[in-house]
Amino acid sequence: MTRRQTWYAIGCLIAALFVVPAVASAQYFGRNKVQYRTFQFQVLQTEHFDVHYYPEEEAAAHLVARMAERWYARLSRFFSHDLRGRQPIILYASPAHFRQTNAIEGLIGEGTGGVTEALKRRVVIPMGGSLADTDHVLGHELVHAFQFDITGDDPHDNVGEAPGILAYPLWFVEGMAEYLSLGPVDAQTAMWLRDAALREKLPRVRDLDDPKYFPYRWGHAFWAYIGAKYGDRTVASLIRSAANPRFDLAGLARQLGTDPDTLTTEWHNAIVSRADVVGQDLGPAESRPRRVIASDEHVSQYNVGPEISPDGREIAFFSERDRFSIDLYLANADTGHIERRLLQSATDPHFESLEFLNSAGAWSPDGRTLAMTALRGGRPMLVLVNPRSGGVMREIPLEGLDDAINPSYAPDGQSIVLAGNAGGLFDLYRCWLAEDGRLERLTDDAYADLQPTFTPDGRTIVFVTERFSTNLTTLQAGPLRLAALDTTTRAVRPIAAFLTGKHLSPQVSADGREVTFIADPDGVSNLYRMPIDGGPTERLSTVPTGVAGITTTSPALSASRATGRLAFSVFENDGHAIYVLDPDDIVSLVPPEASTEAALLPGWSRPSGDVARFLADSARGLPPAGARVPSEPYRHKLSLDGVGEPTVSGTINGLFGTEIVGGMSALFSDMLGDRTLGVGAQIGGRLSDFGANLTYLNRKHRWNWATSMGVTPYSVGYFTRTDNIDAGQSQVQEVIERQISRGIAGVAAYPFNLATRLEASAGAQMVTFGQDVRTGLYSFETGDLVNITTEHVDGGPALYLANASTALVHDTSYFGATAPVFGSRARLEVGRTAGSLDYTTLLVDWRRYFMPVRPVTIAFRALTFGRYGADAEFPRLSDLYIGYPEFVHGYGVGSFTALECLGGGNTPECGVFNDLIGSRLAVANVEVRAPLVGLFTGRLEYGRIPVDLAFFTDAGVTWTSTTRPSFAGGTRGVVRSIGGAVRVNVFGLLVVELSAAHPYDRVERGVQWQLGIREGF
Repeated sequence: MTRRQTWYAIGCLIAALFVVPAVASAQYFGRNKVQYRTFQFQVLQTEHFDVHYYPEEEAAAHLVARMAERWYARLSRFFSHDLRGRQPIILYASPAHFRQTNAIEGLIGEGTGGVTEALKRRVVIPMGGSLADTDHVLGHELVHAFQFDITGDDPHDNVGEAPGILAYPLWFVEGMAEYLSLGPVDAQTAMWLRDAALREKLPRVRDLDDPKYFPYRWGHAFWAYIGAKYGDRTVASLIRSAANPRFDLAGLARQLGTDPDTLTTEWHNAIVSRADVVGQDLGPAESRPRRVIASDEHVSQYNVGPEISPDGREIAFFSERDRFSIDLYLANADTGHIERRLLQSATDPHFESLEFLNSAGAWSPDGRTLAMTALRGGRPMLVLVNPRSGGVMREIPLEGLDDAINPSYAPDGQSIVLAGNAGGLFDLYRCWLAEDGRLERLTDDAYADLQPTFTPDGRTIVFVTERFSTNLTTLQAGPLRLAALDTTTRAVRPIAAFLTGKHLSPQVSADGREVTFIADPDGVSNLYRMPIDGGPTERLSTVPTGVAGITTTSPALSASRATGRLAFSVFENDGHAIYVLDPDDIVSLVPPEASTEAALLPGWSRPSGDVARFLADSARGLPPAGARVPSEPYRHKLSLDGVGEPTVSGTINGLFGTEIVGGMSALFSDMLGDRTLGVGAQIGGRLSDFGANLTYLNRKHRWNWATSMGVTPYSVGYFTRTDNIDAGQSQVQEVIERQISRGIAGVAAYPFNLATRLEASAGAQMVTFGQDVRTGLYSFETGDLVNITTEHVDGGPALYLANASTALVHDTSYFGATAPVFGSRARLEVGRTAGSLDYTTLLVDWRRYFMPVRPVTIAFRALTFGRYGADAEFPRLSDLYIGYPEFVHGYGVGSFTALECLGGGNTPECGVFNDLIGSRLAVANVEVRAPLVGLFTGRLEYGRIPVDLAFFTDAGVTWTSTTRPSFAGGTRGVVRSIGGAVRVNVFGLLVVELSAAHPYDRVERGVQWQLGIREGF
């Protein structure tokens, strides 16, 4: 291939990339965000908010609209600031719907309760399990909206400029949002602080930016202490401080009249003092629970949702023992030995969620089946699992529900009661197993009803509800209380336990006379027991941290009907352990007096201050119930998201004359993110250098599609010189090779699930070629310019190309800092090009990642790509080259010597180089890699600067339609190399690799070094 043809081929590639749209889901690899449903949004317009909702959640949207106005009144007064412009809220009925949103780019984790994004300052949230949960998340996210607005530029006037709050550490931002939405009394944060104090593992303020310290809890504790010691007005003022604690903690401390070390010491003293007081109030432990599954950062830190079998011998529970997802396991209840993994979600895309945050399993009365709620295809399912094999016995779609949690078997095994979410509100439903999963609604109101369980006679369902503590008129949310529902009359009565604190995970005794549950009347979650028909309450445990799951309302207790053995999860050692408590080891104690002291955060002696006062005032700013709020259909209006910074550069009297080059781009989208429009333009020194691109992306439906059209110029310049000795002149030619691609393309992707999708693309383009040649004659004697001519040379006939391709893509991989560490990836793609050229392309790319010993990953890849057909080796198509480090290390351009190409250039004598190019290739790679820090800690841990060490061996071969590989009877040899690499993730933006490879098939063997930007395969 000549130099001119090479530049043409490179230009063709760049042009093709320019006109093919960048569809979010249609990328080479990557998991899918699936729009399982097409939501028909409406907009509620209050004084300050545009609440986006769809019809089934209309009742919930009106509740949220009222709460939002109350939060606005609270926060605008607290910050002395009014938001600029109307505040959008995008509301979803359930987390399953929320994770389908296009307003937030990328996949949304199961633990994400809401998001406030920067470009349009949108608050995007799902309805919570209870009104209190929804109110908390809404308030938290609206604090972020105020933070963005206070520290950043007006998003309506200066589009695309990142608000300043994004530069602050997470503990500063998220902790403030937690404090302002929860206040100085919070049992969950207090539990975390007691655990750290008992372990003597309190972080310094300067260490809070370390990812191992959960920013929500530790940030909440910090801001609560600042509010207690310096006043809540200080919290409001520090957000406007120029002292960012990520870079200037000393400056922040000076504004408080102290220094970082003194601030840390006083904060620690307040935490320890509060923990000591709680320990004295709890007194000595009387019952003797036994830990069977420990919280271990090296094995499994989170072990939650324990569900003990009817005979008390086994426990089904959720754990992240493989470190990549939380899966369902079965363990021996006496020894804690893991018997098997029942359901896996890390590399199995069958279920999108096992609902581990808010749900647990349920054993059938005979112990032969374990019922779970899960999400599949964006819909809730009741899944019946064989605990002996882990096989799924039956899947029951829960039609009409948006979400379902907390299943519990009826005593006869014929039905299951569960908490179902319809339109954002949780009620109780009964699923009749023998009637094809028919759902019977048992409650129907705006109060949350959760965690149901049957009495042994099947006539009563005991559950937790907010109906006896929450006022729907004032929207004053209260804690969950115990209640009983008569399955015949549907009458609901309260079970009078405590008047303060939450009540969770009720378990009815075998005789039906008593109920055991979790409560925190004193601010510490422990086990309690009382008669189901009312009577004195007994405390069964004195855990100093708390009997708890991951969230404040996660189920954390179960009981064996046959033996009375209890299984429960305890927060300790910065994680969750599972304990069992047998009846013979229970010592009942008198319950504590109702008090919030244990839940008070350090520095406070009683809840007071501006934050506590506005949280206690449910009336201020709350619109009246029943007030008419106008609603209108959502309009897909595009608005500007950002403008790429215009670029202008130029040269005067340069090698190729005077040139001015510039460009700009802009991005538009609608409020829901369903539609996106991108435009860009560039201009060079001539009209022929003008380029433009227009791309439209539609993600409203499950089929994501995009179309793009564009004009892409490409040029490259070089000089030639010819000396005419006889004439005494030199001829110097300035040549600019020009190529212009004009085309239109479309692409569509259909995701089957989170891991697998089908892609299809098609396009057409015209590529024209030409040269601008300026020839100058110079005198040998004087060096003067004798003559100059300029001409445009036609580059030959244009290429008219039509192309189409189809690909099947699968990806269950989990990424570390520089490369995948677990799972698998595969892509099978067939393409066809017709018109001026006629050929077919085939791509097969398979990759697999194992982690036999944490944190070491063994990665395998097998890849083949080729062009087949009449024009597969057309001269203007560039040869495929396997010498790049992405394929085979050690054969990079510039690493060859003259001894290896005795004939010079790309000639038959340059054997090794010829083995690296062709129209078809195959590559195989094996790599062992691990994070540098993790090699010392035994965990998948990277530290502040993510660095991976890798050792690899590569092999590859190319061939053409006329030459075959040596192992197939041809002449093309397989090239191989072995070596190592260091990869560094630079600020999460790019991965820089320094590799050293020893190539086997070189005339001059030796180590080849290469530095470049490259992720591990």
